[in-house]
Amino acid sequence: MFINDEVGNMTGLEMRNFLTYFVHRSMLNQLPLEKLYKELEEEFSGLENSLDRLADLFRSIPVSEAQKRQFTEQTLKQKSAWYACLVNQNIDVLLLPEYLESKQSRNILLKKETDQYFRSFDNFDFLGSKTSSDLYACLLHAEPTQQVNSFDLFSSQVVVETAVCPPAIEKMMEQWSGKFSAYGPISTMVFEFLEWHAINRFSFASQRQIILWLNYQFKKQYGNISYMFNHEHYFFHHWNKESRDMKGSVKELLQFWKKTAETVSEELKQMYKEQIRFDQFNSSQKIISGHLFSSGFKTQYPMPVQMSQYPALKSLLKVGFVKLSDFTGKEDFDKYRELLDQLLAQNFIVPVQEEEILICLNPGYDTQKSRLAAYKNTNTNTEAIDWEAFRNQNVVKPIVPVELKIEEPSVPETFVMPELKPVKKKAFFG
Repeated sequence: MFINDEVGNMTGLEMRNFLTYFVHRSMLNQLPLEKLYKELEEEFSGLENSLDRLADLFRSIPVSEAQKRQFTEQTLKQKSAWYACLVNQNIDVLLLPEYLESKQSRNILLKKETDQYFRSFDNFDFLGSKTSSDLYACLLHAEPTQQVNSFDLFSSQVVVETAVCPPAIEKMMEQWSGKFSAYGPISTMVFEFLEWHAINRFSFASQRQIILWLNYQFKKQYGNISYMFNHEHYFFHHWNKESRDMKGSVKELLQFWKKTAETVSEELKQMYKEQIRFDQFNSSQKIISGHLFSSGFKTQYPMPVQMSQYPALKSLLKVGFVKLSDFTGKEDFDKYRELLDQLLAQNFIVPVQEEEILICLNPGYDTQKSRLAAYKNTNTNTEAIDWEAFRNQNVVKPIVPVELKIEEPSVPETFVMPELKPVKKKAFFG
């Protein structure tokens, strides 16, 4: 009776949010989080491994920090747009193309939400030591306001209004301590998100902190590569469907995150290939650089090496090989020879000759080292490098034709003479 009275007084929008809450609330009660974890344990574990590998790859990939920043910022703009539509239902989706094209919008609400979103992200690095309830108050960037004293019109005081954590959410956050300690980082994040989302009646309208909190937790765990995960777009289009149970909702969210991780990994691979000019490599160079990428650039020298003393070897861990042109001169090669002999003795490098003689990483070094570790007397020496042949080789690079872009003439080749009309002579009345 009480529910019927409450529903009868609701508007259409409130009715939709309430029905979504009522359906999902009952589903959450029917499927406890412990049971949900057991049924989706394989999905949670697989996703956590994928995200760990992606975060390590992004940290280790040998491209500049400026390129990494440009790579992640391409998705932030889209995230901010869908965030605005998700939390503010007065913003029309039809306004997004203009914003996404120029990052400018004539709509005041869209501009306010997106600007606040970006400024909140800028503050993530300063939130590390805060407790959960304090974190709630600082997640959403607050603009300073001028507080004017009515008795003194010539002075004002800057006041920053911060959000106050609601008592129900504060109590929930206090109970989080140790509650999900037996689970991994993603499952803990999802369970805390679900509890918070339930308090918000499974609605994102005006619930800015929970979206920012999810992004902050991702960044805290996986670094800046987390910016590539467009939770906002997914929630706007695929979340809160009444025909889906809670297990199905969580499972599809995990699948979306895993698919995103795979897509981002492929995009990083393409960026790495463009950086090293992969298309110009021969087959041996492509194999070893592909091995470096697939291993997450985790290969390390078997002994401490001061790279400042051996700058020519930087490319060995970047692209997987060293060629003669990496050395400053033939006389400079002698100081590298002792180190290279040591690396060769440990099977860390191997000589490869195709178009030229290269010093390459041994792709099987890590697996071979672990497999033969129990056999102390096993001889694993590879073929010796003919250093004189390497140093005295004359490398002739093939001529690669360059496509010439021929601009079309601005004037058409066949000029058409315009039709000339006869001119009538005026009569002379001189």
